[in-house]
Amino acid sequence: MADEPLRPPASGQFPPVLTAAMAAELLQVHVEYLRKMVREGRVPAHRFPGGRELRFLRDELIDWLG
Repeated sequence: MADEPLRPPASGQFPPVLTAAMAAELLQVHVEYLRKMVREGRVPAHRFPGGRELRFLRDELIDWLG
């Protein structure tokens, strides 16, 4: 129904370590918007050595939302 607020998917559907696409799905934002928020330091994220791969900790994101 269009009048119901969006609710994030149950966190149990997601593994403990998330890719950018999975984190965007959990947060219900577009993946490019999530990457922008990471660049701005607005969302907790972790980079692999070399700096290209982003990973997110599920529980860290859920705490960040709260």
